[in-house]
Amino acid sequence: MKHEDWRQTVLGPASPIWASRPDVGMALCVTWPSGSPDVVAARTSVLDLIKGPTMRSPTWRPCIGIVHVVPPPNPIPLDTVYVGAGLNQGLPRPSAWAALHETPRSGSLAGFVRVSLDTRADADQWLQPLCGKILCCDCCSTDCPAEVLRDAVLARSRLSQPSPADCPLRDASQLEDSTCLDNEPHHECDDAPFKPALSKGPDTRGVSPGALPAWPHSWTALVHRIRAAPCRVFWEIFAGTAGMSRAFQNDGWAVGRPLDVADCEDFNMLNPLFVGVILGIINEGRIGLLWLGPPCSTFSMAVNRFPSHAMRSQDLPSGLPDLTAVQQEKVDLGNALAMTAVIFMQAQHHAHGFFIWEQPASSLMLRYEPATAFFSKVGAYQAVRDVCVDGAPWRKPTAFVSNHCRIYAAAATCRGGHDHITLAGKAPCGKIGRHSLHRIGQPCAVT
Repeated sequence: MKHEDWRQTVLGPASPIWASRPDVGMALCVTWPSGSPDVVAARTSVLDLIKGPTMRSPTWRPCIGIVHVVPPPNPIPLDTVYVGAGLNQGLPRPSAWAALHETPRSGSLAGFVRVSLDTRADADQWLQPLCGKILCCDCCSTDCPAEVLRDAVLARSRLSQPSPADCPLRDASQLEDSTCLDNEPHHECDDAPFKPALSKGPDTRGVSPGALPAWPHSWTALVHRIRAAPCRVFWEIFAGTAGMSRAFQNDGWAVGRPLDVADCEDFNMLNPLFVGVILGIINEGRIGLLWLGPPCSTFSMAVNRFPSHAMRSQDLPSGLPDLTAVQQEKVDLGNALAMTAVIFMQAQHHAHGFFIWEQPASSLMLRYEPATAFFSKVGAYQAVRDVCVDGAPWRKPTAFVSNHCRIYAAAATCRGGHDHITLAGKAPCGKIGRHSLHRIGQPCAVT
């Protein structure tokens, strides 16, 4: 019960925190689970049920260091975790590791963290997000709580002794397609047909509740490759020819294997099991920048500008009524892929990473209700770039929506002085000009 006793001391109705720092109290409330024996037992049972041969134990890595900055940078860099109480006009907000002076037993900011480590039943889960990170603190105290957090993570990393069986695919020679980008030529096209039935993934029919379906080797290699990266990675989903992955890799980023069903049948974004794999990786906080370019075929104005072929409109971007069976199937497929991309963005945003959603500026997917609702909720930023600026033979204004304001640097308009190819029907190649846009992302990871 010591967990719950300490929690009640800090956050109970009689705690002075609600009068002095209610914002810190709210931050701690939502990150400090109940320590009631029944709740702890239920939590342990759930974890035991979901664990299986494909679930690895948490990896403990020492914190990179501590930075004392007053006021802290805004936004916080990707490789940094703010562990303070948000004392500087509320920016940044109080963290889950905020330490308090005004509680009995703690005596100091660092003392608060020491008591929490000694009493919290979820101490390991509490510390996990700090692994491999720089801790940012603005306490200005000689007894710094960030130092206590750093030492606790270091102690656990020293005790962690992963055996070779924990990471059987760390050797690149064992990975399928050990280089994440191949050198074979591709032909990229926004309106290329998408084939959701290419791979249905593992068949779970008849599998007993206690058993787990076997993963394709490509999934296992994908997970281990990203987990083996020394830092948060760039990851391109609905990648086409993976032009952005090549550009970011050439610019020094760690890059996850780009995903597209046309490249590998196992990477079907309509397979719930594979979607779960992707969400698991994102929720682990391993993705620094997620790039999404879901197919826009039925959202394209190249189709919908003709009444005889239209399947969507500005007012009804999710689909027109009274479509033929074939048209309705195409619309449902487009909606499903767009919705999957929205789910990935939501997970990436909640994991405190950045995303970029790429679509032609005229695409009706930019009006798709689940996407616009999410963008409005997170206060997303949008920039439009004419791809001829990067050397493409057509103008094709392309929209980029992100949860980071640096996307504004991507905005560019044709400067003239050249002719444009008119795009009518299917483009022969090239989603966007890829020459310099990747540099927009570089400051996001380091500032």
